[in-house]
Amino acid sequence: MIVDAHADLLWEIWKEASEEKRELLVDEAIAAMINQNVLLQVLPIFVPEEVAEERKWEVMLEMIGIAEQMIFSRPEVIRVLKAEDLPSVERKIELKMVAIMLAVEGADALNIHTEQRLQVLHSFGIRMIGFTWNHSNWFGDGAFGTLHGGLSAHGIEAVVVCEQLGIIIDGAHLSEKAFWDLLKHSALPIAITHSNSAHVYAHPRNLTNEQIHSVVERGGCIGLNFVPFLLFDTNSEELQSEIQCWMNHLMTMLDQNARLHIGFGSDFWGADRMIEGINGPNDWSRFLEMAKSEQLLSENDWIRIGSENWLTFFRKMMK
Repeated sequence: MIVDAHADLLWEIWKEASEEKRELLVDEAIAAMINQNVLLQVLPIFVPEEVAEERKWEVMLEMIGIAEQMIFSRPEVIRVLKAEDLPSVERKIELKMVAIMLAVEGADALNIHTEQRLQVLHSFGIRMIGFTWNHSNWFGDGAFGTLHGGLSAHGIEAVVVCEQLGIIIDGAHLSEKAFWDLLKHSALPIAITHSNSAHVYAHPRNLTNEQIHSVVERGGCIGLNFVPFLLFDTNSEELQSEIQCWMNHLMTMLDQNARLHIGFGSDFWGADRMIEGINGPNDWSRFLEMAKSEQLLSENDWIRIGSENWLTFFRKMMK
């Protein structure tokens, strides 16, 4: 069974102008999730940076509308709003369904209306938010940003509002300084939905061992993604197999005592390609077969990484 903490399906649908192609995309994605035993899929609302500032909120609402009309209208989809909505393995086998949780990746659209719009997003079912994408915005610095030197005063205020509303904070795209500011000012565990190990591959989107250890100590959860340029040097001519590279990231995180705090955050539809052998939710079983062939972990470890760790985290955070 799989829990995937990050896949950009809504952005992919929004980019598609043809209603017929949109329907086909959703049909195929939901069918793949169900057939590949995805218990829970987190779908973020991602408004691209090229969208004009005055349209960002409108586009965010458009994507929520897409989720309402094209995903939550389906009888095989369960909307996750509270801990009781989270699926069990037994329920999944019995009902042939998939649970979906909405999130936000990059909160540029909130700006000066932060508290009001966070309340609106919560009422529309948003249960997790990442304040930035890769660059700086109203809330702080993304992985490549330097404008604020961490979280801004507005970002610190937003941490308090989110925790009061019950919106989980995702630090996946924050700069390292903003990450430490988040831990300083938050009272609750945080999620890192789709990042890898900076010790294995030093990329600004990846986590140092100290960061991983801090997330674990706080009771948070980390999702590893399948994006090649976040896993290894894609220009290297001495590359080992891509699945071995991914396993190196996993084993390094496990060395930071993350065995109960690590899972998947695929980033499907969020990059031009995934690692070799996995292209989308249809390939979960193939990926697991390849990963398990390395014979580095027990079956119980894979159960925890596959679904139990994220489910435990979400149940704790959504009481």
